[in-house]
Formats: sequence, C-alpha cells, structure tokens
Amino acid sequence: MPKDFSWIIFSVFLCLGICVANYLKIYFVFLYIATLIILISSFLLLRNKVFIVFIYILAFLLGILVSLNQKILPLNHLKNLKIPVSSKIKVKGVILDYPKIYNEYTDFIFGLQQIINRENSYSINGKILVRVFKKEHFFYSENLILEGKFYLPYYKNYRNYLKGKGIYGILKVKKNDKIIHLEISRNNSLKLWIYKLKEKIKELFRNNLSSFSYSIISAIILGDKTDIPFPVWDAFLKVGTVHILAISGLHIGIVGFIFLLILKILRIPRNLRFLLVIFILIIYCILAGGASSVLRATLMGVILLGAKIFKRDTDIKNSLFLSAIFILIFSPLQIYQISFQLSFLSVLSIILIFPLIKPIFPLFLYKNGFTRFLALNFCVSICSFLGVFPLVAYYFKIVPLVSILANMVIVPYMGFLVASSFALVFSKILFPFLLPYIAKSCDLFTQGLFKINSLFLKFPFAYYKISYFPLYWLFLYYTFLILIIFFFSIKFHRLNNC
Repeated sequence: MPKDFSWIIFSVFLCLGICVANYLKIYFVFLYIATLIILISSFLLLRNKVFIVFIYILAFLLGILVSLNQKILPLNHLKNLKIPVSSKIKVKGVILDYPKIYNEYTDFIFGLQQIINRENSYSINGKILVRVFKKEHFFYSENLILEGKFYLPYYKNYRNYLKGKGIYGILKVKKNDKIIHLEISRNNSLKLWIYKLKEKIKELFRNNLSSFSYSIISAIILGDKTDIPFPVWDAFLKVGTVHILAISGLHIGIVGFIFLLILKILRIPRNLRFLLVIFILIIYCILAGGASSVLRATLMGVILLGAKIFKRDTDIKNSLFLSAIFILIFSPLQIYQISFQLSFLSVLSIILIFPLIKPIFPLFLYKNGFTRFLALNFCVSICSFLGVFPLVAYYFKIVPLVSILANMVIVPYMGFLVASSFALVFSKILFPFLLPYIAKSCDLFTQGLFKINSLFLKFPFAYYKISYFPLYWLFLYYTFLILIIFFFSIKFHRLNNC
C-alpha cells in the first residue's frame, strides 16, 4: 500500500457504507458491478495518486455491499414466511452455540431445518432463539425437534440486537411442550471439543469455588455471565467498572504471555512458537463465546504476532482497525452493537488521547517505578473514560463519575484475579495437590474485587443518573473530541519537528 494510505480512513469509509446502506434502495447486482469497476480501476491506477481515492471509494461501496448482502434471505427463510406471533409451532433443527443455563430457563441459538405440521413438513431456513422453561441438558450441535410458541422480541433495542446476530424470532418451550433429542452432528468436531472443554472448566470452577466466585470467574474467564446476580452487575455498572466482567485484551494478553513463556522454556523455535500461540488464542476466543471484545482482542493479538513472524513493524493502531474491518466485513450489523462500540472506542481513545495527556505530568514522575505506574495508570483511565462515557450515558442513562479513580485500582487488581483463575485451571492438570489453595486465593481475590468496587460506590457523587441523553449530543461530543485530538496532534507534531 502507498505511504499515504490509512487503514483508519479505510475503516471509516467502510462504516459509512454500512450505515448508508439502511437508507438506500438499490439493486444488489448494480452495486456489485459498480464495486467491480472501482476495483479494476484502482488496480489500473496503482501508481497514480488517484489510487488511494479509489480504494476509499471501494471501502465505502464494500460497506454498502456487505450490509445489503445480510438482507438477502432465501425464499424459505423464517422472516419471509410470516409466522403468526404467539402461534404454536413444531420445528426441527440444530443447536448452533453453547447453551446458556439461567435459574428459570435455558436458551440457545437454534438453526431451523424443518417446520412440522400434522400432515407433512417443509424446509425452512434461519435462526431463532430458543428459551426452554424446564430442566433438560442440551449440547452444541445437537439435533432436536421442538414444540413451543413463536414470538417476536417486544423491545426494539433487543430486536435489533438479535437481528445483528441473524436471529429473527424467539421460541418459548414450556414444561408441557415436547422435546425430542436426536443425534449430535459431527460437522464441526473442533468447536464441539472446545465446548466440551468449556463444560469441564465450568465444572472445575463450580466444584472448587463459592457460588459468588463461580459467577464472577465464569464471566471473566469463560465469558459466561448467566450466573451474575443483577445487584452485582448494577454495582459494577454504577462505578463504571462493568467492563471487567467481560473478556478483553487483559485476558488475551495473559493467555498469550503464559503460552509464549511455556513454549520458550520448551525451546520451541521462534516462528513456530508464535504460530502455536495464534492457534491457542483462536481456540480461547471460541471457548469464551466470541463476543466483540474477545474477537477484537484476539484479532489484534493474531495481527501483532503475525507481524513478528514476518518481521514487520507492529502498529497497534493499524491492528485495531484491521480487526474492526475483518469483523464488519463478515458481520456488518455488529456496528450497531453496544459491545462492539464500547470495545473499539475504549481502545481507540487510549491510542489517540494517551500521547496527548502523557506529557502533562512532569518528567520526574516517570523516573520512579511507583509514581510512573500511577501516572500511566491515570492517563489510561482518563483516556478510556473520555472515549466511552457518552455511550454509557446514552445506552444506560448513567454517568459513572468515580470511574477514573475506580479503574486505576480495579484494572491492575484484575490481573491478580485473572492470573489466579488461569492458575486454577492449570493446577488441575499439573499440580492437583495445589487446587484447594489456589481455589481459596481465587475466592479471596473475588471477594476483594467486590469490596473495592463497593467502596467506590459509597463515594459521594459516585455516579449520576440521567433521564435523557439525545443522539445528537453523542455526535456533538465525538465531533468536538475528534477536533481537539486533531488540533493537539498537529501541535505536538510541529513541536517535535522544531
């Protein structure tokens, strides 16, 4: 790519294309031909300055293309069949994800294959969310025949959230409804093995930890938030530390570091070591549920390790935008998901704002280990806060005012909890006699985490609830923030060149 090319601008045009696609009424084939013409033209003008302009136009058209492609559904798709709401239906299909077990029900994504009537059955396509209100065991890739009532999500936000996952309805299976268990498909043996491993790790946590520690550690290690009590979730949300209950770059970094260290001790060659860690990170991403934050951190890790294999310079900014491009091309509706927005904005704000805030502190603070840690930690916390607090206010109608101070303490503390949780898993295999002691340390770290969070919650004006945060405030804030970053970046660049 030419020197003037920017993955940041490319991803911006891609996002614009995805958003614009909702307001366009255009035939897919015409758009496909236009994209093809732009692609050919860009290759013909490879050594011309206009080439970059064509690439950005291509990114915009690609965004429209992938977004419209999501809307093209087969004739026998669930959405096209117009099944009456609250009607009783009988369907055959396969479980497509790891079943989540709640107190009152179990839910899973179900890939439809057939609708069964009294007289006959006919083929159907699409995905639904199945909610089973009785105690039964379900497995990934298991074929089932289910009977229940069909519903559409009542709330618009939840309907859009499910639509982003390609889910167009909910099937509620009550106690008296029939469930027929069929064979387990072996089409994806690797994923099936990973989910079985996940079940064993959950059993390990369940058998060795208190119920409270089990709920927290299952969330931060396996991405399973089903057992977290609402008061606990609400307490972390009000303090602005709820993000620690989701798997992020911290967890991916620890997994990568552990396995790189082990493979280095075993004297595995450098490039093979990186390739093996990439494979392990992908397995962990699937194990943890593949949420936006996990996928983003995994892709960034894969890109950075790939750069080391090919001996290229690593750029965290490019790796962030490349991971965003990858996710949006395969799942463009992710752009509307809050988890995607928060995950990328928090990292992007740290990357862009950190170099501007760091020089504010006097140089002597960076010479001492402890004061350096405090200064850098404060910079990261304030950057993250500036990047995401308007989104939190818009979606949750709350501004966590104590968030900066709380994250300065809780994020470093999380390193101990995450490390001890992984140590619990490895001790089961390597040092079983240490299992009770490590489990006890996990319980203590989890209790300590909640107590620290509760302490910040007691601060005066720890959070501020708002009843109204319009969308245009969001656009005004981020426009203002971008202009400030742009202005000071140019100013710092000129000072450095003087």
